[in-house]
Amino acid sequence: NFDMDSMSPLSLILVGQPELRQRLKLRTLEAIAQRVMVNYHLDGLDRPGTEDYILTHLKVAGLGTPLFTDEAINEIFQYTAGIPRKINNLCEKCLLEGYIHEKKLIDDILVKRVIKNEFE
Repeated sequence: NFDMDSMSPLSLILVGQPELRQRLKLRTLEAIAQRVMVNYHLDGLDRPGTEDYILTHLKVAGLGTPLFTDEAINEIFQYTAGIPRKINNLCEKCLLEGYIHEKKLIDDILVKRVIKNEFE
């Protein structure tokens, strides 16, 4: 809290990547870190949460039929550890690869190929 005047404190919410927590540990930012009253770290999604996340995005995009096999979702979960940003990146590349090869269904073989070619 920082007093803007005698009546109204200013509250600031810091949101960032895991690196923000490390940066706040720097001696030069010690004064700011001392003022942090609460901090919280979001973990990655679990396997069912990863599936729900993917299915919800596909549903919002207008898709009514399954597009990823259960095995594909397992591979996506294993590789991304349930981190939404990584899920988005991997699924986007899988969808593009599936489109290029005219696949109607994204399977684990395609996901593994994308991981190997794009991320390793």
